[in-house]
Amino acid sequence: MASCPLCLREDNSSEITKRGRFRVVFCSSCRLQYSSPMENPGAGFYQQCCLYDDRDDVNHARGTGTDWRFQTCLELCRSGPDRKLLDIGCGDGEFLALAQAKGFEVFGIDFDDRAVQKARRVRQLEHVSTASSDSLKGIEGWREFGIITLFDVLEHLSSPRHVIATVFELLKPGGMVCITVPRFDRYPRVFDSEADFPPHHLTLWTSRALSVLLQTTGFRDLRVIEKPLVLEDLWKQFKWPALRVARKLGARVADPCNGRSKPSSAKPSTAGFIKKSMRTSLGPANWVLKACSLGRGHTLLALGTKPHSAA
Repeated sequence: MASCPLCLREDNSSEITKRGRFRVVFCSSCRLQYSSPMENPGAGFYQQCCLYDDRDDVNHARGTGTDWRFQTCLELCRSGPDRKLLDIGCGDGEFLALAQAKGFEVFGIDFDDRAVQKARRVRQLEHVSTASSDSLKGIEGWREFGIITLFDVLEHLSSPRHVIATVFELLKPGGMVCITVPRFDRYPRVFDSEADFPPHHLTLWTSRALSVLLQTTGFRDLRVIEKPLVLEDLWKQFKWPALRVARKLGARVADPCNGRSKPSSAKPSTAGFIKKSMRTSLGPANWVLKACSLGRGHTLLALGTKPHSAA
């Protein structure tokens, strides 16, 4: 069995299940779920995956600026003098646009050219490039960042530890990294058969695994924040299978959580009523979930700081 890609141990790993040619393994030492082999499927996989269909519309960028990941990061990472911010896996630039409005000088990369073109055309972002995380150190002038963010990126990488080591090099002393990842120990334990497992997600994370990752790559002042369970977390687990079925049927399905539409046979008036009803009911239901601690959300957010000196 392959050794853990995070703590590099093999003796404390056990196989959970198999997904095609991938074995899904859990390391009880660092508490990381990982795949064997750790192989990213490449850009072509994401271009045909129904989870990223909205990137085909080059004239429309999604998002309302209410994403928990983005809001939490911006609350904890204040802008200031020389606050250059790099977003790795920036997608269509939703977070970069929010950060720019908060006073950051923003840069971004994504290996899906459709998303980068949307970031440039729709959001008018200048410093965004089509590139992989492995090529970061080769981009001229991209050094000494004050903040580097990776929102739901690590789980797709074949070498997450190597990429975070590169992030450490690109940060200036005192700079911060902000990472979000899908959570392994979520509750209820609802997983999508394609979205949560390889080849789409090569890893699922715990607070322990994130702390090990940041500590071993040199970061200090670590903080891990757990996203509270909200209905949107559960909705995604039903939306993704619906998208796959809808793609096969050539239908259009409405997404009530972000106001976007996917292939559904529902009439516009019906879809609009469903979306409005869902948004109206989500607020009180989410309040109950949080107040009563009825579950654990699907996302972890981690922060770390690069020390000013080796001492």
